[in-house]
Amino acid sequence: MAFPVDETQIAAAEGEIGYLLPLQLRARLLRSNGGLVQSGEAGWWLFPVFDPTDRKRIGRTANHIARETASWRLMEVPYRGHRYC
Repeated sequence: MAFPVDETQIAAAEGEIGYLLPLQLRARLLRSNGGLVQSGEAGWWLFPVFDPTDRKRIGRTANHIARETASWRLMEVPYRGHRYC
């Protein structure tokens, strides 16, 4: 189960990645930071934003969106008309 997160952590993540997150994603993170999103038979895992408020949350958000975005930016991924990061 994902914990909620507050605006300061979301703003910090946006600063690290250099983009504002969509309002719907921000609202979802405020309720539940990361986790599985289901739509019919399809499901997607949302990366959390880093939450340093206690040891448990640090561990649960170690794979946060800013860290994952930084690692994708280092990869040699061919550009195909869409910019994801």
